[in-house]
Amino acid sequence: MVFVMCILRCIAETLEAWIQFITKMSTIVVAITNDEFWPSCKRTMGMFYRCYMEGIMIERFANITLNFFSLAVALIMFVLSYFILGAVLPDDLLQSSFVPLLPAIVVCIITYLTLQLLAGGVLVIINSLYISYLVDLDNEYAPNETTQEIHAVYEEAVNMSVGLMDTNGKNYKKSGIYRRQYDQQNGRR
Repeated sequence: MVFVMCILRCIAETLEAWIQFITKMSTIVVAITNDEFWPSCKRTMGMFYRCYMEGIMIERFANITLNFFSLAVALIMFVLSYFILGAVLPDDLLQSSFVPLLPAIVVCIITYLTLQLLAGGVLVIINSLYISYLVDLDNEYAPNETTQEIHAVYEEAVNMSVGLMDTNGKNYKKSGIYRRQYDQQNGRR
């Protein structure tokens, strides 16, 4: 019974993570297109499906990168504050090893939480730019002067990542609508 409950828990957690991801992206689509939420959910799923779910890769990579950056900076702040407190505090206070350690841990935690708050904002910006890119591709809009750089960055990121996943180079050539055009030209569906 414990094994079955563990399997059901894994399935439920996966569904919850997927629903949160789609809801987050659909909310961005609502903000960009001013559509209602349910049609935006359908549109978001359609865009991700047509683009071979590359948005999941971009969101996860950005999330992991920002998380590791927050951890690294927090660790650096911990080490710096520990050694600075060790050098600044008088020797009679340094008899206990907790005196410089406890404030250093507090600095580390505050740094990590602050950077995670900022990382959440940066992740929303990254996701918003990607959704804008997908909406442009889905509507077959040609990028204007403002969005050409965004299109170039996402197209290169997706093509490089997909190129690493596909060793023979036959299945995945382009990103987004350009991949659909490539598939249509080569008789694929």
